[in-house]
Amino acid sequence: MEAIYRVRASLYEILQDERFSERIPIECKLILTGQLVNPLVEFGINLPNADEETKSYLRSIISTDEELSRQFIYLLVFNSFYANTGNNPTAAGSSALSVTTTEMLFNQIGNWLSQITNDI
Repeated sequence: MEAIYRVRASLYEILQDERFSERIPIECKLILTGQLVNPLVEFGINLPNADEETKSYLRSIISTDEELSRQFIYLLVFNSFYANTGNNPTAAGSSALSVTTTEMLFNQIGNWLSQITNDI
């Protein structure tokens, strides 16, 4: 089974490039495979109208399952990508509350999903 949530968001938050400041269509895919009582859950993020270079650039940033999960849930909850502040102390200080709130939301959504399957 596949569920798609469509959102319009800017890639600027994740790619940190002014060329990507415009909001574009993004598809968040939740894919359930396997048996109904114990499904395998996969996430996907698709840019249906973007060129291959942009899609490849995004895939290089979202390179782990953990990062994919983080971005997927952030898109669902905030209609935006999660901006990794890195080592910028000003940005890190201003986003401390956001990070704490985001972690709490990830934990809660993870708890809900773990009630469906133990793979989360």
